[in-house]
Amino acid sequence: MANCPQINNTTIKGTSAIGYDGTPLPCTDVKTCDALNLILSKLDSVICNVTSDVNQLTETVTNITEEVMIISEEIININNQLDVCCSTTTTTSTTVEPTTTSTTSSSTSTSTSTSTSTSTSTSTSTSTSTSTSTSTSTSTSTSTSTSTSTSTTTAVPTTTTTTTFNNYQIEDCITASVYTLAKTYVRTLGDVVEYKVGVPGVGTQRCGTIISTSINLPPTASFNSPASRRCGDTVHCPTS
Repeated sequence: MANCPQINNTTIKGTSAIGYDGTPLPCTDVKTCDALNLILSKLDSVICNVTSDVNQLTETVTNITEEVMIISEEIININNQLDVCCSTTTTTSTTVEPTTTSTTSSSTSTSTSTSTSTSTSTSTSTSTSTSTSTSTSTSTSTSTSTSTSTSTTTAVPTTTTTTTFNNYQIEDCITASVYTLAKTYVRTLGDVVEYKVGVPGVGTQRCGTIISTSINLPPTASFNSPASRRCGDTVHCPTS
């Protein structure tokens, strides 16, 4: 080792008399002729700093991840609130085509005509001969015509109104019964909530899991609390 104390021992055990004879190491601040204990101390300091930096970076990444999850949940809540505030009503209008009714009465034609003809002829001769001829002709014809026509047009408009619902659908934690829950509070898919059967709800409060955030059915149950629960919560949820 250049410029360093020489050690002639062939066996070195548990000693700090070992010296470094290489070139300086700037990243660890190890210099030529540094003793073993000093080198280990400098390396330990570098490792501790690296470990601290890694821990800080890990904590920063964890915080960013949590903030992203919170923002995502807020976006879901905003969308659900829009669904609660903006129920949709669809109106369907049906128009019946005009109906035309036509009535035609019978037709009668009447015509009256009378004609009379009389002819008389008399002839006398010296031989005393008399001849008389009489002819009479009568013709009668009657015709009557009457026409009546009635036309009626009727248009009847028909309007049908359809109401669209937007509610939660929940499944009871114990009985697995399914109910439609009015959107009194904003919850997300998979949340466990307290409810009572009926609108307004009556009887003992129960707990159920939200299995749909948008169901087109009228409500059959009501919120009992805005808080989130879990099915195994024996304080707030029944066990049977």
